[in-house]
Amino acid sequence: MKKAAFVFLAAGLVSAGISASAAIGDVVGQVYSTDILATVNGAPIPSYSLDGKTAIALRDLENYGFLVAYTDDARVSIAEFSVSRLLTPIEGVERGTVGEVVGDVLETDIVAYVNGEYVPTYNIGGRLVAAIEDIAPWNDGSEFAPYGYAKTGMTYTWDENGRTIDLITLPIESDSEAWAKAREYSRHLRFDGTELFVEENKLDWAVLDYTYATGDRLSSEAIQPITYTRNDGGKEEIGLYYSFKRVTWDIGAPVVNVSPEREMTYISLNTERLEEIFADEEPYKRSFDEEVDFYCGGRSGVYRWRLLERIDGEDCTLLLIRNMGLMNTSDPEYRLVRIDREPAGAEVILKEQIAAPELYGDELCYFKGTSIYSMNIYDKTELEIASAEYRNILAYIANHKTVLYEHQNGNKALIIASDGENTTIYTMDGYGIDIPVNCKLSMIYVSGDEAAISDGMIRYYVTVDGIVEDEAEVERICAEGERLL
Repeated sequence: MKKAAFVFLAAGLVSAGISASAAIGDVVGQVYSTDILATVNGAPIPSYSLDGKTAIALRDLENYGFLVAYTDDARVSIAEFSVSRLLTPIEGVERGTVGEVVGDVLETDIVAYVNGEYVPTYNIGGRLVAAIEDIAPWNDGSEFAPYGYAKTGMTYTWDENGRTIDLITLPIESDSEAWAKAREYSRHLRFDGTELFVEENKLDWAVLDYTYATGDRLSSEAIQPITYTRNDGGKEEIGLYYSFKRVTWDIGAPVVNVSPEREMTYISLNTERLEEIFADEEPYKRSFDEEVDFYCGGRSGVYRWRLLERIDGEDCTLLLIRNMGLMNTSDPEYRLVRIDREPAGAEVILKEQIAAPELYGDELCYFKGTSIYSMNIYDKTELEIASAEYRNILAYIANHKTVLYEHQNGNKALIIASDGENTTIYTMDGYGIDIPVNCKLSMIYVSGDEAAISDGMIRYYVTVDGIVEDEAEVERICAEGERLL
């Protein structure tokens, strides 16, 4: 269903506290220095005294974990929580002198939104400022109020004795911190609605970052607690899920769009409690089907991995998977996972730096270093078959499949083979061997170490450097090459 959007003519809104009759840029008031020390989550930020309130510049929030943007076409400024939470607080912030005039307040037509909510602002010498009391008003009656926050996802505290005002944001835990803890304990974090499940994950660092686990929004509610069910059956709150409306605009357009639905979603987890759960609680036990879905890259599974081959046996299922999002190139690219039916559980059989692995019954064949190897998938016995010279590679492939085409030119080679159903293309260069294609093909043309193929839907150009969609090269190979299929 297509979503509707609220559209506002930005120039038609006037900041609160400023006279609508004044011309843009007219002096409409004065701003003063203040002895009140303003902070954001405890970090000092420059501030001003304005109409009895403490104001801060929206642009300065960039240093305190916010994304700040401005469009001159629509005359709109936005500030919203940034998941990256880059914190570079302004240094050398000091208290001012009470009552000292530091500038003029100018009439402005610029409108500001903080986390999707309109906030009154003022122009002070070309800087757009907003009062902390307006950004985070107490008890504003919103869905956030029962949690102690305003609808912008913020609140503030006032210390009369210390003369300090602290703007406090809803917690946004570091993705990397929760991810690192989950990796350390071989855990995976999954959400079902706003309930958190801690599962086992034996793929080392490839733990699903919990912010991606939301997929679609967890809930249409603005804010809800995230609960965890302990092994003893008791439930506890372990974090918060919350969301805001999104403000967008088109370049050159004098309007902004405020989404009617809450599209900016955030998850905050108590990482200290999370680590205690990792250490003390048994992870959620997946069923056999859930294990298969998880390691095949299901919606709540290891999305960075792609299934290459699957073999279903009476007692277990074997999955050969390949990492499609390596963050560390020294990490093994392939895994062979065995999933047992009774009792249901997964075991990573192979976790080494290998190339071009293929499953043949109960044997896994692959290249490692300068040799060809095979491994029995049940007793994990590894056998070196031969050195990875071209003639040995060709013989190894011919022993398992029908070779349709082979071409060698120096240290580069292209081999195309078929098992009667799928076609496999092997490419080799001075760095090793790869299998860019292993599927049912409807067309194959070859010319030297180049090929043009089609899977019945898209035509591809294949070389030892990889596979791309390039219609001009496909046409060239089809015109000058030999047709295999």
